[in-house]
Amino acid sequence: MSHAHSNAEMMLASQIAYLDLKGNNTNLGKQIDNILYSYGEQDANGKWKLKPEYEGIKGIEDEFGCAKNVMKIANESGVGEQWRNWNIVDVDDNQEETGYFGMMIDTGDGNAVIASRGSESTDLATMYKDWGEADLGLLDSTLTKQQARAEKFMEQLYYKYGDQYDKFSVGGHSLGGNLAMHMTITAPAGMREKIDRCTNLDGPGFSEEYLEKHREDIEKVSNLLEHFKWSIVGNLLFDVPGAEVQRVKSDGVVGMDHLLKNVQYDEKGNFIPDKQESWEKAVEEISRHIDSMGMEVVALAVGINGLASWYFKLAAIAKAYSFVVRNFDELKSKLKGIADNIYYGYIAPQVSGAYEVNNKSLSNVANEIRKLEKELGYYNDDVERIRKNLKVWTASGAYYRSKIVCIQNGLESDLKKLKKMAQIADNAVKQYHSVDMQVKDMFY
Repeated sequence: MSHAHSNAEMMLASQIAYLDLKGNNTNLGKQIDNILYSYGEQDANGKWKLKPEYEGIKGIEDEFGCAKNVMKIANESGVGEQWRNWNIVDVDDNQEETGYFGMMIDTGDGNAVIASRGSESTDLATMYKDWGEADLGLLDSTLTKQQARAEKFMEQLYYKYGDQYDKFSVGGHSLGGNLAMHMTITAPAGMREKIDRCTNLDGPGFSEEYLEKHREDIEKVSNLLEHFKWSIVGNLLFDVPGAEVQRVKSDGVVGMDHLLKNVQYDEKGNFIPDKQESWEKAVEEISRHIDSMGMEVVALAVGINGLASWYFKLAAIAKAYSFVVRNFDELKSKLKGIADNIYYGYIAPQVSGAYEVNNKSLSNVANEIRKLEKELGYYNDDVERIRKNLKVWTASGAYYRSKIVCIQNGLESDLKKLKKMAQIADNAVKQYHSVDMQVKDMFY
C-alpha cells in the first residue's frame, strides 16, 4: 500500500521529534547542519564527533547525538535529500507541565507529519513525567496526562491547518508511538478523514481498560494504525485490535536495542520483517498480566516516589500483598517461565531502551514498611496498657475490653503482614542486585 510518507520518512520524523527545535519554518537541513557544525567536528573518516569543550554537557550531548542519528537514518534508509527542505511549522512543548513534546512537519508535497517525542532521561523531573506518569501510567489506565495533552494538540492542529494539507501522517517512537495512536484514535472526525497512516515505532500498547473505553473510536481508525516492534518495549501491554502489527529487524542487541537508528531497511527503504522471539512473547504476556494487577503492584516493584502519602503507600502495599498471596502459585509459575527466557526477567539499565528496577527505591519502601511496623507496634503496646487498666468486673469495662481484644488481634495480624512484606522487599532487592551483576558480566 502506498502512503504519503514512507516507513523511512516516519522514522526520520520521529527522530527529529527528539530535537528541541521550534516551529519557525526554517528548513530542517539547515537546522541539523547548524547543530553538527556548532558542537561537532568530523574525523579523518568523515564521522562526526563532539568537540572536546562540549563533552559532559548533557543537553548539548543529547542534541548533538540526536542530530547524528537523523543523519544516520537519512543516509542508510534511502530516504533521499528531500527531507532537508522539510519545515517544522508548529510545536507543542509542554515538557514542564506534563512532559509532552510534539511537532508538525511540512514535508513540502502538500502533506505533513505529526510526530510525538518518546520517553527521555535528561533529568529526574523528566524521568518522572515520562517513565513514571506516562509509561507506567499506561498500566491499568484509560488516559494519561501526556495522552490528554497530545489529544489537545491534535485538535489544535486540525483547526489551524486542517484545510491547508492534503494528508497527515501521525507517528512517534517509544512512548511517542503510543501517543501517536491515541491522537489518531481520538482525533476530530474531520481530521480522521485526512489521516493517511499512524505508525507506532516500537512503543508500548495499551491497557485493557483503555481499549474497552475507546472501542468504538478504534473501530473507525483501525485500518490506519500500524505497530512496528523490534525490542522489549514494543511488546509491552495489549495491541490495538485491527491494527497492523509487525516485528522488524534491528542490527542492535536482539530484543534489547530500542533505538531508531539501528532499524534495518531494504533497498526501497521499507522495514525488513523479522520473527518474534519466544522470550519476547513471554515479556508480552507478563506485561499484560501486570496490567490486570493494577498500579499498586507496579508502585511496590519500582518504588515510584509520586505516591502521595504514607497512608496511600500502605494501602498500595497491602493491596499488592493481598494480590500476591491470592495468586502466588500462578505468579510463581509465570515468573519462572520468564526467568528461563530472559535471565530472570531483568534487562540491565545499561542496555538501550530498557526499563530499570530501582533497587534504592525498593529498599526505601522496605524501610518505610519497617517504620510503619514500629509505629504499629507502639499502638499495640498502648492498646495493651489500656486493656490492662480496664475494670473487667464492670459491664462497660468488660464490653470495651472485648472490643480492645479484637483491635489487638487485628494489629498483631497487620504487624505480621508488614514484617513479611519487608522481608519480601529485602529479598527482591538482593535478587535484582544479583541478576544485575550477572547481566553486567554478560555485556562487559
